[in-house]
Amino acid sequence: MRMNWFLAGMFVACGLLGAACPFDPTVRLEGDSGIPDGSGTCGNGIREGHEVCDGQDLAGVTCESRGYAGGELRCLSDCRGYDESGCFRPGTCGDGIREASEDCDGTDLGGKTCQDLGYAEGQLRCGPGCSYDTSGCTNSISKCGNGVIEPGEVCDGPKLNGKTCQDFGFAGGHLACKTDCTDYDTAECSQSQCGNGVLDPGEECDNGPGNSDSEPDACRTDCHWAHCGDGVADSGEACDGTDFGGETCESLVAGQGDLACSQCAIDASGCLNRAVGAPCETVDQCAGDRCFTEADRGFPGGYCSQACEDTPCPTGAMCVAFQNGQQEWDRCMDLCSDGTPCRSGYVCGSASNDPSVQFCAPESWQ
Repeated sequence: MRMNWFLAGMFVACGLLGAACPFDPTVRLEGDSGIPDGSGTCGNGIREGHEVCDGQDLAGVTCESRGYAGGELRCLSDCRGYDESGCFRPGTCGDGIREASEDCDGTDLGGKTCQDLGYAEGQLRCGPGCSYDTSGCTNSISKCGNGVIEPGEVCDGPKLNGKTCQDFGFAGGHLACKTDCTDYDTAECSQSQCGNGVLDPGEECDNGPGNSDSEPDACRTDCHWAHCGDGVADSGEACDGTDFGGETCESLVAGQGDLACSQCAIDASGCLNRAVGAPCETVDQCAGDRCFTEADRGFPGGYCSQACEDTPCPTGAMCVAFQNGQQEWDRCMDLCSDGTPCRSGYVCGSASNDPSVQFCAPESWQ
């Protein structure tokens, strides 16, 4: 038996969006007729009716406008959303933008040429790992001061071949390269004793036994302050290395998998099998069959859902009937009846004939 639950309280009649709403949600215990494409013909290259996009017609939306560094945005085959698989995130090798830790990226060589790297001629390229590929350069000519260690040079400018003051018996300090590139300059190395509780030359900090490589915000055992890249999530860092401050895919996006850390910011894009109501960018991240986005249905941060015609909604979710004129379809929505708060951008609404039936819906539906 099909039972409709009509929304009241903060949600009214067409409902939730007022005069401009694209559908009228009511709560249903079971039954589904699927989500229609809306008016228009998907695949004709012209965005019509309720289509988010169609072929090359992306309504002016790009990878950049959706928060990526670049790439090619496409339209899903059902015209209901965007395919972001061709977009790439900022701060990664391969995004075509040379950043501080990279010699180059794609065609961005930082203005360098083979000649700048001590060769007579040739074509400089960017190789794997965003370091220079000089295989196309010819007639190597040693050029001290170009920042590249070449035959006959021990070091060159900031390139020290991995050496530090400690390699020469010093406690710390700043190792440099001599101006003729034939040897190292240890003038700024120091004999300080890191860990003695005294701030010696070359040390940023020294708290003696309080130095730690595992405690957040502590002075490290090399007498340098805690910083991004030391493997410990300090204040202001969401993560560092494999330290995610106790966060997991489950705690952040109700999903499964492994988090990634990029410049001490958590990247949850690899978290999959996300529960109903969890944020999402693509349907591949959801356990269900749909990722509603803010662009196509007004869901801030994306919203994982699934049909509830033949399969009941999972624990913590309920079936909601959406109406668009004479069309009607059902989707699983995140329950808030048990007191679980809705995430940012969402509010809890009640059904008129049973106030205990409540689910999370976008604030814009009020």
